Amino acid sequence: MYAIGFRFLVAALLLVAAGCSANKLTTEMRQKLDPPLIRLLEGHAVDDADYEQSARPDGAKEYAVIIRGTNPEEVRAAGIHLNSIFGEVMTARLTTVELLKVLRLPSIKSVRAGDKPRSLQ
Repeated sequence: MYAIGFRFLVAALLLVAAGCSANKLTTEMRQKLDPPLIRLLEGHAVDDADYEQSARPDGAKEYAVIIRGTNPEEVRAAGIHLNSIFGEVMTARLTTVELLKVLRLPSIKSVRAGDKPRSLQ
């Protein structure tokens, strides 16, 4: 009985560890990001006012980002909706899960947080 419980515990811990490492930023991913997005993805306490963000109908937060990359079709094939494309510059509104997916694409050079709108007055 104890052997079954121990095996279950070990299996559960391995699943948790695998899930955590899937969201861990690699050195290559960190090099593509600006500091505000690194803090966001690493789970540091961040102020939502520091990001241009909105909520999707399902309640998920999405963040405005500017993506530099050589292949917009690769980004779209990954299921990412792009708002605009200007040569190698793309804009999008991404959840943190989508942001991690974009960072794993080989054609992506950098991702930075979008600027908050400013009043012209």
